[in-house]
Amino acid sequence: MNVRERTRIEWDFQTPISAPDHATEILLIRHGSTGDRSQPQAASGTSAEAQLNELGRHQAQEVADALGKGRIDTIFATPFQRTTDTAAPLAELLDLRIEVIPELREIHLGEWTGGEFGRRLRARDPLVLEMFHKQRWDVLPGAEKAADFTARVSAGLDHVVEATGPGKRAAVFAHGGVIAEACRQATSSEPFSFLLAENCSFTSLFAAEEKQPLLHRFNVTSHLSRGSSQTLQPD
Repeated sequence: MNVRERTRIEWDFQTPISAPDHATEILLIRHGSTGDRSQPQAASGTSAEAQLNELGRHQAQEVADALGKGRIDTIFATPFQRTTDTAAPLAELLDLRIEVIPELREIHLGEWTGGEFGRRLRARDPLVLEMFHKQRWDVLPGAEKAADFTARVSAGLDHVVEATGPGKRAAVFAHGGVIAEACRQATSSEPFSFLLAENCSFTSLFAAEEKQPLLHRFNVTSHLSRGSSQTLQPD
């Protein structure tokens, strides 16, 4: 079902903020820091080879320390190692299995996947400027079509809701572009409005079957120690 056709989750603004009984809380965690932090960073799109660096591993442990104190019923990640490695400390602490959801893999940037996008961004390539102006990834050559990206992220989130169940909480380790798209679907915002989620930040949605998700929080970093929180381009 098209996200825009869904009715919204009913909400009582006079009660403490928590997921309604009929909804699932989806806690989206962007993966930890990757690559050489001494070099300029930019989106790496679907590059599956990127791995956590020392800072990223430290951030992943801080996520586990924070979430291990509360309730997490299910844990999900994408097929890319940087998300499964970020999820691993929490899964070990809670003795939960990490389920991989292929639909929540990062946006595919076509011919500019990996470091090529970063190089073009730093050079202020005209196509990159057009991409940000139009707020469409598919301006780039061979990049994933906007409608396809929307459909698969929506399907991935639907799977999280179905697999977790109402009144429960899921931890979903994902990517900057996917988190931005999930927030767009929840708020009907412009496509790139929520693009700058930081490494290992928390973004939460309340979601229920056949309902448009409700955005609760975006880019929370209070669980990260000083020096762990950095504003970076999504990858």
